[in-house]
Amino acid sequence: MHRLVAHAAERGVPISFDANIRPGLLGGRSPSALLGPLIDAAHLIFTTSIEARTLFGAPDPATLVRRLPHGRRATVIIHDSDAASVVRPDGSVVRQQTERRPVIDPTGAGDAFVSGYLCAWVRGLPEDRALQLAHKCAAQVVGVRGDHIGSRSDSQSIGPLVERTETDHG
Repeated sequence: MHRLVAHAAERGVPISFDANIRPGLLGGRSPSALLGPLIDAAHLIFTTSIEARTLFGAPDPATLVRRLPHGRRATVIIHDSDAASVVRPDGSVVRQQTERRPVIDPTGAGDAFVSGYLCAWVRGLPEDRALQLAHKCAAQVVGVRGDHIGSRSDSQSIGPLVERTETDHG
């Protein structure tokens, strides 16, 4: 994995990193030491507040950006159940509340959030719109059992949001 990321970074390929820390899989190794090279190469870093404290001992988003390995200045997206924040390399923050929806099963919500954000990011949409799409995707997933969008109508509700943001953006 490290060689693949280094290869992509050398070629200027944008890299995103989703912390998704599972302590049991680390084999007693320090998460920051093990993941440092991957985080260092990332342009976008997705993490929860708990993961941010685990990886960097960061009590808040701005501290997290300052504590990135090797002085790396990336955009950090912190997503929790109640809100998400985009922390820019300069430390400024865009914060947005999470769309409320009854939670049937949280499995896959983080992956759906990241997917929604990346979908907007590759289209060059502003951070507030990227967060909006990310929240919408995560909200669709938590409303059903399993790690997928539940129904055709659920998935169809996301399409207009992408189309609207593309039209509004340019």
